[in-house]
Amino acid sequence: MIKYILLLLFTFKSFGEEIRQLDLRRSLILAENAIKKNYYLASLPFIKEAMVITKSPNEKLDEVIDRVLEVVGLAQFRFLPEDVLINSNSLFSKVVLAKKLIDSKKINDAKDIITDINDSHYIASLAYQIRGTIQMLTSEFDSARNSYKQCVTVAQKRKKQYKKSDTRYEYFEFIESTCDISIARAYYKEGKFIEALNEYSKVDMRSYLFPSSLLESAWTLYRLEDYQTSIGRTIAFRAPFLKDYFYPETEQLIAMSFFKICHWDEVKDTLKYFDDKHYNNARALIKYLDKNTLKESKVLQTILE
Repeated sequence: MIKYILLLLFTFKSFGEEIRQLDLRRSLILAENAIKKNYYLASLPFIKEAMVITKSPNEKLDEVIDRVLEVVGLAQFRFLPEDVLINSNSLFSKVVLAKKLIDSKKINDAKDIITDINDSHYIASLAYQIRGTIQMLTSEFDSARNSYKQCVTVAQKRKKQYKKSDTRYEYFEFIESTCDISIARAYYKEGKFIEALNEYSKVDMRSYLFPSSLLESAWTLYRLEDYQTSIGRTIAFRAPFLKDYFYPETEQLIAMSFFKICHWDEVKDTLKYFDDKHYNNARALIKYLDKNTLKESKVLQTILE
């Protein structure tokens, strides 16, 4: 009797596995049919269905994921649960999963996700950036800087494949700039301020992140007690070519630097300039950020106080 029961259970299990494989093949066929017609967004429900069905990495599925996400972007996988993403070996899936784990403060788990990176993959540069971030969070500063350098190299090679008018060129240029400035940030976090200052100076003025590098280099100079040079860097934000950037923190740093060198009148003038230029805008922005429960509101609130 027991033999028959065990045989019956085994049969049901085998039958269930066959059904699962049939469902997986069906989802992949539907996804590929949509891709052939360039209906990339329409293929996503079938891809996600296949990811839920499969219990382990599937090479065919990973190929489909790579083809589609290169076109539609990572955001389409943002809300997939971790236990679904873990079943894919696609670098796209791994990057999304690693970012989710970082946001959940599961740094050690994230560290195990992005290990081997194929430099020829479309988002290899972003993968290096994420790996560098993980290494920064675990205070592996040398490794983080190496990852960021690899990110810069790969992003530079990738962007050369596109025209400057192409949005993909801008995308890889942004990743390159982000990793470039992250090298300086790694030095700063490690407390190596001279090295950080040297790296900040390498950021191109045409870079998206040049204003951020200017402010961060000013903070580095402040930590080095070079207050007058720090003032010179931050005062640049009052110049016409930077007037459209909202960096109220610069006035805080200017006031602190003037305070350190006992220029009391300049401290008062700076605070008045801040109130006239930034206070109302900052209040309005805090209200918006609070309404949308965004953490940046606390940063602005600290500056205002």
